[in-house]
Amino acid sequence: MKQKLKWLALSILPLILGCIYSMCIESMTVSMYWVINIVFFALWMLLSYLLADKTTPPKVQASWMCRITFVALVLILYQELLQGHYWSGYLGVATQYYFLPGLTLSAGAVGALLPIGAMWLACIAEAAAMFFLSLLAARLKVKRSV
Repeated sequence: MKQKLKWLALSILPLILGCIYSMCIESMTVSMYWVINIVFFALWMLLSYLLADKTTPPKVQASWMCRITFVALVLILYQELLQGHYWSGYLGVATQYYFLPGLTLSAGAVGALLPIGAMWLACIAEAAAMFFLSLLAARLKVKRSV
């Protein structure tokens, strides 16, 4: 149970970084966006590796590490695809901030598929990247312990 709480705490990290990122976004250059995105994904994988447990299956660990990511993704998809607009309160802003730290890199990855004004594909790409990086980190930890 204690380990699952650590994994859930890790999944709040993008929201915290997104809030900080949004405060600094006006004073950054375009190249800084790419650097911050790469650092975010590297930090996500490093923390996933450090928090990985040798006894729990890697898929279970990755799913626990990305629980809040999946909830935020469902909320983004609901807002964009079903409602057609974002909520104006804290929940609407928080779901957008959650995906902000990796948005430049994930939007660049799906750029050809991304319709103008629809960021949901980039959010799906970012959530998938976070899940697979967590899975890879957990598998590396299990392999290194053998």
